Amino acid sequence: MRDVFIEEVVENSKFNSEKVKYNLMSVLAIIFLFALITWALSFVIFFPTMLGESFVVKLILNIFLGSLFGVGTWLFFKFRNRFCIEYDYTLVDDSLRIDKVVKRVKRFKVNDFSIKNIDKIGKFGSKTYENLASNQDLDIEFCSPNDMPSDETDFYYLVANTSKGRFVYVLECRISFITTIIKGCRRDVLEADFK
Repeated sequence: MRDVFIEEVVENSKFNSEKVKYNLMSVLAIIFLFALITWALSFVIFFPTMLGESFVVKLILNIFLGSLFGVGTWLFFKFRNRFCIEYDYTLVDDSLRIDKVVKRVKRFKVNDFSIKNIDKIGKFGSKTYENLASNQDLDIEFCSPNDMPSDETDFYYLVANTSKGRFVYVLECRISFITTIIKGCRRDVLEADFK
């Protein structure tokens, strides 16, 4: 076993513009949450006055409004996590952990696995990658918030057998990170057309 600790952070190049969208979704979620609480209080307080004529219509309308506010609140809180995303790759000894970081605060684990379980490593966009991408049995997980790599990084893929299944992970990292991973893998893990 080798003693290795490397952490690679992929920063979002559009972080500031996505921050506005994240804040807008947060404000809308809070407005819908406030409307849901107001609706719930008014429903409890005014329920006795609903009894009588057209009770069923009033009840259906109130249930519709409550579900609209509830679903709206959930959707806005849920979808705001699609903005301000960054990724963090951590290599500790023979274990690779991939995390999704939202707004530089919340951390969600994408997956972690032993680098011994990596079948193939190569450059994104190569012929080998295109063959793997056309394979319907593999799930492709793009672990970068950027469309284009930064100056000192590039896109690489790795095929790994994990506890969740067999995945193709596309990472944006430096060549030194990939080289360190390759040193702990089998000899035949590097694709033939790697340059």
